[in-house]
Amino acid sequence: MSARQTSLFPRARFSLIGLAVFAASAAAHAGVFDTVTEGIGSLKGKLTGGAAEAGATGKPASPEAVANEPAPDPSTFKAVVPTVAVENIDALPKSKKIILSNFVVEFQQQYEKRKTGFSIMGLGNAGSSTAKMDATLPSQATLQAITNFAYLDTVKKLRARGYEVIEVTQLSEKSRGSYEKLAKSNPIKSGEVFDNIDGQSVLVSPDGMTSTIPNAGCTHFGSRKAGANLSNNLRQTSSGAQTKYENEVANGEGKIPLLKVWIAVEFGEVEANGGNAFISARQRDFLGSTTTTISNSANAQATQGMFLEPGVTHFSFELPVDGEKYNHGCGISLSSSTVTPPADGDVFIRLKEKYRDDGDSAPLKLSSQAGNVAVTDTYIGGGIGIRSVKDSDKGEQARTFDNGKGTSVVQHAGRTSGTVDVAGMGTSLHTSREWTAEIRSDVYAASAATMIYKVTDAFIARLP
Repeated sequence: MSARQTSLFPRARFSLIGLAVFAASAAAHAGVFDTVTEGIGSLKGKLTGGAAEAGATGKPASPEAVANEPAPDPSTFKAVVPTVAVENIDALPKSKKIILSNFVVEFQQQYEKRKTGFSIMGLGNAGSSTAKMDATLPSQATLQAITNFAYLDTVKKLRARGYEVIEVTQLSEKSRGSYEKLAKSNPIKSGEVFDNIDGQSVLVSPDGMTSTIPNAGCTHFGSRKAGANLSNNLRQTSSGAQTKYENEVANGEGKIPLLKVWIAVEFGEVEANGGNAFISARQRDFLGSTTTTISNSANAQATQGMFLEPGVTHFSFELPVDGEKYNHGCGISLSSSTVTPPADGDVFIRLKEKYRDDGDSAPLKLSSQAGNVAVTDTYIGGGIGIRSVKDSDKGEQARTFDNGKGTSVVQHAGRTSGTVDVAGMGTSLHTSREWTAEIRSDVYAASAATMIYKVTDAFIARLP
């Protein structure tokens, strides 16, 4: 069998069956997910343009074949429509042909935020507040199955809308060499841990497909941690010819645009606020002992609740041009908290706002307020005193919220450290809070697949 006829998903059959088993035990989503997987389950070998459907020609499935394929029943989905933004959509050619060259589902597994208090030229009582949460993801096999499902479903819906979808296994010899260079420019190893601006995520690409990190990923693909940010930046700048190779592939197939899909699945958020400290009280007793209370404004919170990340979740189309084409650039972000969306293309369909799982599992939230620090100077006579420092942390330890439906959030650490100056300026307190969010694999898989189904459906509906 030639490369042109090779199926993109040698293991998709088993992954999808496994995913359906996971979803079947999720009471809130079982009907929805079973409906989706029943439709996808009968399409193994067809959506990939493999030998089973393409035969010796290597052509995608015909519109008649697509029309006869069973589809998920939209009536099983709640009427919650994702908000979608489009950019330059009229620039897409009228031919309705696309090359699906990149497909990534990003699963966030760690969140970290830090807030520094205000000071002027180093003077003042400024500290910091740090919030961190680890999300326990399902196994790699489950994440792979979700990604395979998302790919198969997206291809099916594109073809149902009348698009001729050319997959990477169907590329002609004229463009295959350029694609091989593209796949080596900034490749993703499916299941790799990746540092991003919110913490860490796991990147997964469909079985048999090599995807790449956008060469103009902007702030999402950077990190708040300097070392990781440097590593990511170097990785992106090393892919300087990525857009050049994409343009060569597009021209080699007859000036057909490339479609690049990136879906970001989030499981929670963290916030860090405050960071300043100040003397809120000073009490002196008749024996000459003094107790100074330092109040800390730092507070943090963790929220569990699945959603797709806006901006980062997008379809990007790379349009072919004659001659050389160079990498796209990013806009200027005026705020460190603003996530500038990827700019790796000419036409975009983006998720405009967070799209949350609309099941009946309410988000779980834990908040923590940093405590006061009491400094007591006890006078014992003869010019001698004893100083004691007591941290009165208001954040309770080992707190757990559980919705009884397979998800929970646990606070397992709360610390305050730093320097206290009872004479005036110079106090600097640093507080940190840590949480762990957990979710059952079946609940996670059903929720993620449902959201991806709805959002890609909304994206494709905006295509001409």
